[in-house]
Amino acid sequence: MIFVSRIKEKRVIGGICFFKLKKIKNQFIIKKNIFKEKYKKNLKKIFIGNICKIEGILFKNNKNAKCILVKKIKILSKNILKLPDKYNKIKDKKIIYKKSYFTMFYNKKKYNIIKKRFLIINFIRKFMNKRNFIEVETPILNKNNCGSDVKEFFVKKKKKKLFLRISPEINLKKMLICGFDKIYEIGKNFRNENNSNKHKDEFTMMEFYINNKNYKWNMLFLREIIINIFKLFKKKIFFKKIKYSDIIKKYNNIDIIKKKKSTIFVTHFPILETPLAKESKKKGYTESFELYINGIEIANGYTELNKYKEQKKRFLIQKKNNNKKVDKLFLEYMKFGMPPSTGCGIGIDRLIMSVFDKKINDVILFK
Repeated sequence: MIFVSRIKEKRVIGGICFFKLKKIKNQFIIKKNIFKEKYKKNLKKIFIGNICKIEGILFKNNKNAKCILVKKIKILSKNILKLPDKYNKIKDKKIIYKKSYFTMFYNKKKYNIIKKRFLIINFIRKFMNKRNFIEVETPILNKNNCGSDVKEFFVKKKKKKLFLRISPEINLKKMLICGFDKIYEIGKNFRNENNSNKHKDEFTMMEFYINNKNYKWNMLFLREIIINIFKLFKKKIFFKKIKYSDIIKKYNNIDIIKKKKSTIFVTHFPILETPLAKESKKKGYTESFELYINGIEIANGYTELNKYKEQKKRFLIQKKNNNKKVDKLFLEYMKFGMPPSTGCGIGIDRLIMSVFDKKINDVILFK
């Protein structure tokens, strides 16, 4: 039998060396009476972290456990860092979280969470593609980030500023105007805010848009996505719904939702908070929603505002209040006519946090 993996444990008792390989359950054994004068030379190869090719035969020990008796060992990649094993434990626990290779080597739970993260992203792609959505890509560097009051990152090019996107929303809407009916994008976004156990300034999102649907359809569609993701891991989730104005009447503050251990759709936000959303029948509010799971905002969406004059008016108000540039190019697209549509942005990092009840550092690999 041949095995290729990284050595994770080693223990020497007399003339026998016991060791284990990463992702392989069996224990490996090197016996001095088999290798004889080459025993010490081969023993040096059994160094924690080395990637080795092992040849051996399967046998059962006196406890009836399956083990591998090693016949040949070859180093494929040598580790030159001195790593502890289960018998020589790590003194500085923080180092495990500072260095990704330490994390993946020692923390099996973290490794499994990261693996499941990519399974979830892959599931979302399959889910969207099966429903005839087209995966697209839009620019990360933009001349303007309108529609939000969030502080941006920027780079300078020939004395001009280019902003790292806070969302692909505007460019995806331009694609709707260009004739694409059902689209989505999974990618990185950036917000120049303080990091916390719920937020990183670089994060992954999925945004989708569809023509001739409204926020009510959007909520049902999002609900279906979330339920199916939880089902992947044999978990259930139940949804509640409440209007923004009812929260304010009852609690006088929207922040109360961040303390609730439940899954809640908050609907109909004020126009000032949702300048890109269509106004609802109740004046001053929009056909919009945010989804919270255990106090964390997971997603937000709305029926898209598609009236050129109204959108221009809101951009000008935003410019006056927050010194934001008006996206003249987007308004030019809107002059051509934007179809009735709805869109939604889902925070992938936060969604994974909610599925496994973890902090953000637990669901991303590189800090």
